[in-house]
Amino acid sequence: MLDVMLEKEQFGMSCYKIMTLLAIVDIVSVLCSCLITGWLAYQGAVYCTYPNLIYIVGMAEMGLWSGSCVIAVILVTNRLLDLILRNLGSFVFGGNRTFLILTVPVLYGFYFVFFNTPVCFTSEYHARFLIP
Repeated sequence: MLDVMLEKEQFGMSCYKIMTLLAIVDIVSVLCSCLITGWLAYQGAVYCTYPNLIYIVGMAEMGLWSGSCVIAVILVTNRLLDLILRNLGSFVFGGNRTFLILTVPVLYGFYFVFFNTPVCFTSEYHARFLIP
């Protein structure tokens, strides 16, 4: 599916640029949320068992989740502007301006990675919590 969005004809449209970034963020998020968390649950891990891994993956999950939320809002805005105010939509998201707009969720995600409390995994409840 990602290869279809990256075709030159499709990628020229702003919504496909936004959806491509959202797909990449979601793929990396699934790796963190499902595969690594599943392995930690299988190991019966708590923070003291793998502190560096749990901390780094928790930081990544917070950044990916927050960035994904902002990308989804940008995609909704893009689609609504294309439906309701086509001229404004083409002005805001036209050409390479979409890439400029997509720096906002990337920077927002990095803010959550470096300046917020990560979520920490505990196998006692098989979940991640802000306060373990």
